[in-house]
Amino acid sequence: CGFSYTANAGKARSKGVEFESTSLVTDNLKLLVNASYTDSKMTEDVASLGAKAGDNMTMVPKYNFYVALDQEFTAWGHDASVRLDVSGYGEYKSHFNVLDQDIAPSYEVVNLSAGFDVNENARVSLHINNLLDEKTVKYRRSRSRSGRSNLNEYYNDERTVAVRLDFRF
Repeated sequence: CGFSYTANAGKARSKGVEFESTSLVTDNLKLLVNASYTDSKMTEDVASLGAKAGDNMTMVPKYNFYVALDQEFTAWGHDASVRLDVSGYGEYKSHFNVLDQDIAPSYEVVNLSAGFDVNENARVSLHINNLLDEKTVKYRRSRSRSGRSNLNEYYNDERTVAVRLDFRF
């Protein structure tokens, strides 16, 4: 609209816990687990933002996680691997003074990838992101408080398939 506005966000506090682990299930199968919990709140009122002390911060899910199984093997005398992973994110709000339709729901995304070492300097891989082709809301915000439905939603990418060629120099 030809203008911008900047406001001091005031004071906030974030605390939480994070866990990361890589475990060998077998000699060639790895289990990777990452998880975090975040409690992020405003510690003072900020009238210009509609924020009250104790409000959860915007755009910060309470939790997220990543779990992957990574299998390495030999195919036709070359190193190869396949990985199945799941990422998950808790719900979060887009702004303060939030309505129910402003909250992006929790979601999970499943990915699959496989790679093959062509030689010691080159690797080809196939990546399928959002394997199950789930439609997930990544951001949600209503633009009006008038009772009219005027909702903006942004979604994660649909299933994508990519072939990648990496060279080591």
